[in-house]
Amino acid sequence: DRAIHTVFVTAYPDYVFKAFEFGAFDYLLKPVDPDRLAITVERLLDGLVDVGAPETPVFNSTRISGQIHRIPINDILWIESFQNYSFVHTIGIAKPRLSRHTLMNWEALLSLYDFVRLGRSEIIHTRHIQTIQWSSRDESLVRFMGSDKVLKLGRAASIRLKAHIKKSGSEG
Repeated sequence: DRAIHTVFVTAYPDYVFKAFEFGAFDYLLKPVDPDRLAITVERLLDGLVDVGAPETPVFNSTRISGQIHRIPINDILWIESFQNYSFVHTIGIAKPRLSRHTLMNWEALLSLYDFVRLGRSEIIHTRHIQTIQWSSRDESLVRFMGSDKVLKLGRAASIRLKAHIKKSGSEG
């Protein structure tokens, strides 16, 4: 089965955040720019989510430099924003992959999994957190299982992560 994706096409820019809160795949403003529409259609055709049998992992397909990369969602450690793109940090791959997806797109895609958005810049996979070092009021270092990568969080993101951990009852 394929997931259903909703693209809003409207003349009202005020509702973009509300649309993404309801899981929109994309939000296009009228009059629709043909180049922007082509990007949306390309992303839809790339098949953002392939859902197989329940026992098989869910993969995300993302177009990077003209190639489609299939990234197992369980291998994603964190995603960080980069302009209108994002960097995807994964287990086993030292260099993050540049993706055409924005953090809002990722947030909608990963809402059913153990990911939490910590602010404008990052979404992390909480299941992979090994340790959190609360360095100071203004900084935390997050280390992930199966990786030597370290994510440095600022004050606001650290506060959100701490609140999420308390809420989920997983703080030790």
